[in-house]
Amino acid sequence: MKHPKEEQLSICITTMVSGLYEWYVPLFLYCGLKAYPEYDFKVLLRGRTNLPDTYKSHILDNRYSDYPQNGPTTAALRFIEGEKEFSEYDCCLITDVDVLLMREDPKLVTQHLAHMIQYKMECYCNYQSHQLPGGYRCSGVHFIMKDWWERTRESRMKWMFNAKNGECSEKDSDEIMLGEIIRDSGLNDPTEKQLLWNIHGIHLKRWWPKANPRELPQAGAQESLLMQGLLEDEEFMELASMCAGHLPKISGIVGTIRQVIRGGR
Repeated sequence: MKHPKEEQLSICITTMVSGLYEWYVPLFLYCGLKAYPEYDFKVLLRGRTNLPDTYKSHILDNRYSDYPQNGPTTAALRFIEGEKEFSEYDCCLITDVDVLLMREDPKLVTQHLAHMIQYKMECYCNYQSHQLPGGYRCSGVHFIMKDWWERTRESRMKWMFNAKNGECSEKDSDEIMLGEIIRDSGLNDPTEKQLLWNIHGIHLKRWWPKANPRELPQAGAQESLLMQGLLEDEEFMELASMCAGHLPKISGIVGTIRQVIRGGR
């Protein structure tokens, strides 16, 4: 298996969001575009955006209103829809809207291409995050090549029907579904454990406030550097304050990050 070099590829970083969670989008775009200005960033939004005009060139709104309006279904739609929006790209990273990317060396696409070749994962890159009876659950950060769309179309169409009938409305059903799509499509299985740091930055969900600070996770060296940089970035902090006015949990997350950095966790 051989893939072209990253410089030869058209690349998109994408996610899907609904409701008040759209207020993560300014932070997602600020960090993503700062880390990788050479990539395209597109956010699928289920509904009409309330964000300032600054961000609208990166937002495709009013998408997929014929599906149930709940968080788990929105998460699942990242992996079954999107072909008409993204199939012209050579590769896409489908991630979470609350992930703040940082630039790495080698760059994130180069990492995924090398991983795919090494572990013979054909048209995608992921890993088995949990073992399940008769199968596995995948990570919610999923890297794909253009031929993913055709190779998985039959299985994705089945899941489109299932999702419209409420079968993707349970927590984590998106990642379980993704594992089934891979198996049903006859693709090689992903690695049985995580061998590549596929978040490529800070996942804000990890830093929701805890009643007991000792329950907070340990920040890795790369995470700590990015956290410190964001706390010192006046433009980012102003943006976070603006977003927290609509989604208050962002204020709590920023407070937790400040606590972690000061405490050396």
